[in-house]
Amino acid sequence: MVAPAHAKRYEGKPKYKLNLTAKQPYQQRACSAGCGTQTRTYCNCNWYKWIRKHSHVKHLVLLFTMEIIVIVVVKIVVNKWKCEKDKKT
Repeated sequence: MVAPAHAKRYEGKPKYKLNLTAKQPYQQRACSAGCGTQTRTYCNCNWYKWIRKHSHVKHLVLLFTMEIIVIVVVKIVVNKWKCEKDKKT
């Protein structure tokens, strides 16, 4: 999503909103996907990440991969816990 004019950053827990106090109307930030290209767009799913449109797919694949890894690790831990519980009884 394209950031609005004078967007500086997101702030204010628990209700985050854009800080619109930047001096220049269209600030550019380094892409947080690793390419370092200057961008004015941010991610819709992680609005605190400044990501250029071409890096968004890479970002989504990374998030999906991390989610799968977490699910697999949780399943391994649960299975290990069940095995240890069965051995004690």
